[in-house]
Amino acid sequence: MRKFAVVFSLFLLSLSCSATEEGLKPGETFRDCDLCPEMVVLPTGKGWVGLNPKAQRKRGLPWRQVEFDKPLAVGKFEVLMEEYYACVNDGACEKPTIGYGDGLKKNPAHDISWFDAKAYVAWLAEKTGRPYRLLSRNEWEYAARAGTDTLYWWGDEFQPGYDICQGCKPTDKPTIVVGGEGNKRFSAYAGPGIYLSPRPHTPDGPPANPFGLYYMLGNVGEWVEDCLDLVTSEKFSNSAASEPEPNGRGCKYRYYKGGHYSSSSQQIIASGGRGLSGTFKGDRQEAVGTRVGLNF
Repeated sequence: MRKFAVVFSLFLLSLSCSATEEGLKPGETFRDCDLCPEMVVLPTGKGWVGLNPKAQRKRGLPWRQVEFDKPLAVGKFEVLMEEYYACVNDGACEKPTIGYGDGLKKNPAHDISWFDAKAYVAWLAEKTGRPYRLLSRNEWEYAARAGTDTLYWWGDEFQPGYDICQGCKPTDKPTIVVGGEGNKRFSAYAGPGIYLSPRPHTPDGPPANPFGLYYMLGNVGEWVEDCLDLVTSEKFSNSAASEPEPNGRGCKYRYYKGGHYSSSSQQIIASGGRGLSGTFKGDRQEAVGTRVGLNF
């Protein structure tokens, strides 16, 4: 009887959440628990994905429009340290090698692998009873461009102050940065006008894009669901959903989308991102985190 009561209560809670969110308009936000990511409701419609013809690079998936017709909410920020460590403390996620303290709890979680990101969304889905997941590559680009067809969501010309990257913040004097830990320590120099960031930043400062999302192009790279299949790299999808795994070969490379705090301004265009080895769980990337999605 007790088990039935608990299940019935969870059922009522899920109905309540669904009923509430059916009334939410694009741009409005919700959060499913104290340490769950804050979510922003995106508008439905068509969006541009692929390599913008104005980009300097010549290789990339074709420039095309994709229909996004299912209600989708996306994390307002990248998954934060305090949110990721809630999963670590529950024993469902691996601890990153980069240290964590109260002063960093609002920084984005980074130095995580694709498997870490998958473990986090699985834990979040179980905790909330809701189908949280990683975004597909096309969904990520739709969210990053936020209804625009330009290289950056603010236009075709790079402008400092909109995100975190090398050169994203103007300075009036030379900059010297020393950062990192152990064998990852580095020092770098830049002339006036170029800003070097040794780490990702807390969710404040740069403005949100027109969908109400912060740091979509820089700060940390963001793991997505899709596999980078080098054998069929000319294949592309016109679906909002992630592409299926390559048949019989497994996935050797995983995608992260966007640039990060060490990227140049040319690398943080909305079609940016990289495929990295993703064949084992310990393959962590210092400047890569993730952002979550939810259909409702």
